[in-house]
Order: sequence, then C-alpha cells, then structure tokens
Amino acid sequence: MDRIASLGARLVDLLLPPLCLHCGAALSGARPGFCPGCLATLAPLSPVACRRCGLPRPGSPDSCGRCGGWPEGLSAVAGTRYRGVARTLVAGLKYSGWRHLAEPCAVTMADALTGPARIELLVPVPLHPARRRERGFNQSRAIADALGRRLDLPVEDALVRERPTTSQVGLGRAARRANVAGAFLPAPPARRAAGAVVGLVDDVATSGATLAAAAEPLLESGARAVVGATFALAFEFAYR
Repeated sequence: MDRIASLGARLVDLLLPPLCLHCGAALSGARPGFCPGCLATLAPLSPVACRRCGLPRPGSPDSCGRCGGWPEGLSAVAGTRYRGVARTLVAGLKYSGWRHLAEPCAVTMADALTGPARIELLVPVPLHPARRRERGFNQSRAIADALGRRLDLPVEDALVRERPTTSQVGLGRAARRANVAGAFLPAPPARRAAGAVVGLVDDVATSGATLAAAAEPLLESGARAVVGATFALAFEFAYR
C-alpha cells in the first residue's frame, strides 16, 4: 500500500505544475511545495507561554489549564501556530499524500527541540490500521523520519492504536480526553523507551488529549520523560 501511495504521489507531482500550495507562486523545484515567502511565515511561538506545554499566555507562564491533567513526565513543544501556511502544509501532507512536505515540518520543529530536555528517541503517534490503510501512510511517521534525519535520532514505532477513534474536531476538552482514553498500547520497541527521553511526534496539537493518552504507555514502559513534539499548535482551540 505504501508503494502504491508513493507511486501515486509521484504521478501527481509530474502532472501538477510546481506551484506554491498556499499563494500559487511558481517554484523552481519539481514538486508542489511552498515559496520562501510563505515558509517565512512559519514563525516560532511566543516565548510568553506555559513552560510545560508551550501554550501562549498573556499572564504568568506558571499556570495553565491545558496541561494540568497531563500525566507526570509529559511536556510539549510545537514549531509554529496552526494557521495560514501551516494549515495548508498539514492538509497537503495528510490528505494529498505529498510526503515530501514532512521536511519543512521537521525544519520548523527542529529549533523548538533544542531545549534542556535532550530527546534520545522519536516515536510517532500511530494511526489505527484502518485509517492508515485509508490514507496510505502515517503522516506522523513521515514527520518523525524527517526529524530523525535532521537531528540524527532513531525513530521507533513503539506504540499501536488499539481502537479507532472519532475525529477530535468540534469536541470539548473532556470529550477529547474520553475519545482517546486507552486508545494506545506499547509495541515491542517500547522497551527502547526505558530510561530515555522520548519525543512523541504528531502533526498538530490542540488540547493535548492525544499526546497525553499516547504518552501514558510510554511512561509506563519506563520512559524517563516524554516531550510531545508537534509541527503546529492550534492554541485558539486549546482553551476549550
């Protein structure tokens, strides 16, 4: 299935002109992507933010309702805000199958992961097998692979999604937590997480419910800490 999806993406690359997916400007590369001007809008999040989860806050960074119920040992960072070009990029990666768009995600995320917690292992948030067959690949694994190459870190599929979950779009904080509760289990490579600081990779974070649910089995497998590492943070929805 991955090979068929890859061939399909290459065919689309050949048939479509190399234009910026956001503004339509002509590109010099062989595949649709983003022009330098659009990529420049992928700015880091404000430093005035919760120290644990990165949610921008106008007041003290020591108090945050978003991460208050997270498991101990989980923190989170994101490369940029989920709007404009970031939304277009995620849509192109997830729904158009342009896996090469994982690379600008990794570039944007890399600087956010240079903090005091030295990540030793990257683990992508898994899709349920039915969703993965439908999409043809896991976009979080594509981002983790690109990030691993950039930061010289190993990538392990150390989690499985035991049951399908409905879309989190439109759900409140409590409903999001209930939707993903118990959805993830450790896979055999999870033993490599023992004693390590794990980077849990996903494309977009909102309330952090998925990161929290996926971090629990990693922490139970002995991870020293888990850092939720996402390309973007949709913080206008994170307060719901």
